[in-house]
Amino acid sequence: MALAAGARLGSYEIVSPLGAGGMGEVYRARDTTLNRDVALKILPDAFAHDPDRVARFKREAQVLAALSHPHIAAIHGLEQSEGILFLELEFVDGEDLARRLGRGPIPVDEAVPIARQIADALEAAHEQGIVHRDLKPANIKIRADGAVKVLDFGLAKALDAGSTVSSGAGGLSALSMSPTITTPAMTQLGVILGTAAYMSPEQAKGRTADKRSDIWAFGAVLHEMLSGQRAFKGEDVSDTLASVLRQDVDWTALPDTTPAALRRLIARCLDRDPKRRLRDIGEARIVLDDPAARDTTAERSSAATSPLAEPLWRRALMIALTAIVASVVAATAAWMLKRSAPIQLPVVRFPLTLPEGQLFTGTGRHMLAVSPDGTQVVYVAAQRLYRRALSELETKPIPGLDGLQNVTSPVFSPDGQSVVFYSSGDNALKKIPVTGGAATTLCAADNPYGTSWDGDTVVYGQGSKGIMRVSANGGPPEVLVSAKEGEIMQGPQLLPGGKTILFTLARTADGVESWDKANVVVRSLKSGEQRVLIQGSDARYVATGHLVYAIRGTVFGVPFDLRRLAVTGGPVPLVEGVRRASTGGAAVGSGS
Repeated sequence: MALAAGARLGSYEIVSPLGAGGMGEVYRARDTTLNRDVALKILPDAFAHDPDRVARFKREAQVLAALSHPHIAAIHGLEQSEGILFLELEFVDGEDLARRLGRGPIPVDEAVPIARQIADALEAAHEQGIVHRDLKPANIKIRADGAVKVLDFGLAKALDAGSTVSSGAGGLSALSMSPTITTPAMTQLGVILGTAAYMSPEQAKGRTADKRSDIWAFGAVLHEMLSGQRAFKGEDVSDTLASVLRQDVDWTALPDTTPAALRRLIARCLDRDPKRRLRDIGEARIVLDDPAARDTTAERSSAATSPLAEPLWRRALMIALTAIVASVVAATAAWMLKRSAPIQLPVVRFPLTLPEGQLFTGTGRHMLAVSPDGTQVVYVAAQRLYRRALSELETKPIPGLDGLQNVTSPVFSPDGQSVVFYSSGDNALKKIPVTGGAATTLCAADNPYGTSWDGDTVVYGQGSKGIMRVSANGGPPEVLVSAKEGEIMQGPQLLPGGKTILFTLARTADGVESWDKANVVVRSLKSGEQRVLIQGSDARYVATGHLVYAIRGTVFGVPFDLRRLAVTGGPVPLVEGVRRASTGGAAVGSGS
């Protein structure tokens, strides 16, 4: 059903057609009651008597009503007039991204703010448990003031662990829940579902779409913004889907001046394996916020190969240990950046297989530590400390801990000869040689929110009580940093020189999301001056000149200037699937 200019639907006067929008026809209209321009999405006649289509149309209204965000076009209501069902939507007066790309690629300094706003919108939707599933340039509007609005959540889906979309015999169900193709050659009703060029591989196979499908589409859109051409293309839908499933991304299409940070981000988004893909769109937002994402003069990865085919930095040394048991992943990563000559050492990985019936314990706290020289590991299992030297095949319990209860939070001494740990049975921090012996008490303490041993001082977080320090030889503890009301402090580490301390600052008002919204800060112990470095938790400075920290289940690394106490580059994801404790600590042990 086509509506002519001047036609009326109740109190709305049609101004002009705006084109197809998902499963509806969209018109610009004038709300004569409130005297404002709106967009009306009308359910076509062909669908109006289809209960499934009507239900999906109403679901769109419910989805949009749950989203209130400056970069998502809002819904004003679900209306019906003269038997016509329609949505009243926010009218966004601007150019859609598809039309803008028709004029050619977008310069980096213009593309990054656009991508940043798209990521912000998707993050807000994902936090509400909603995936868009049809992100493409035509669904992104750019106003004259540069503000971005993501449109057409008409095929968005609430994330439901119990909902699945089958393929094969149930392929029709899968298609009915896919995005909508709208190309010049396919404008009739009932077209094949799915915007092929932006569909993730799992969507192309008719499988369930989750937030990682949006992340794939985001990567495809960002690639197209910078290159001016689609990352995946073909003469028809079948060719395009085949390209999505098999064709390598043409990295040479990106301008030579594309920052390496953006190349890596796109590559992470366009990984065909959902388990290896960027885990959260918020991580993309963090990359786009970094100045390195706009630095077209910075060192770039090869334009001829995938950014992920090269080292994370061209002159990098990374030492990582990954321990995997069931769903628990413990990892450590550090690398060295040297300007004199490229150095590359292999990554060392091996599994720590626990004896049958033995499980990691104390998973609410740090449960694994790696010695500073990277030659040995200590972990907590069956309420005991176990040690494994990398030169040995056998893991052995550390003798001398009999009778101690709920041992957690091990951390090595700088020389790797001793371990400090926490015993909740004694409510104390204790120390023991790695070869075993009598465990001595350093001081009484609550369960630690992260511990580190620097020189002859052990520092440990006490959550809402702040940060404490005690001599490595034992004695009365001292308040190093006091927490203000509503603050939680975690993961303290004295930086070299002992004059500044690095730690994570979260707020109790953020509830269960406090560690997702936490900041890594550095503080002068002399002046009390405090500076936010990055968003994340459980950060560690490593002697190679980097910070390693966690965001949700991913460990990142970022260059850090110790003299200026400043982050000097963009973050790089190192390890994914890492478990984070209730105290904000990631299941990571790092050696330096």
